[in-house]
Amino acid sequence: MKSYELQGPDGAEGLRLVDRPVPHPAAGQVLVRMKAATLNYRDLLTVKGGYGSRQKFPLIPVSDGAGTVESVGAGVRLCF
Repeated sequence: MKSYELQGPDGAEGLRLVDRPVPHPAAGQVLVRMKAATLNYRDLLTVKGGYGSRQKFPLIPVSDGAGTVESVGAGVRLCF
């Protein structure tokens, strides 16, 4: 899969398009195939380093999105 990742605390210059393997959800996790994503003020703060040393790199700055549940890890119960 392709994703834009923030590689370090370099601001927008640190964003790189990378190829990553499709992840497999662990216990308590859900894998969502993203159909749409929004970038909002929280994402801008993330890119500008507004969360300081709490950020772990690389990271994908997307706070909101919509998609389809592809698979779930152990212990996940879907409610509709």
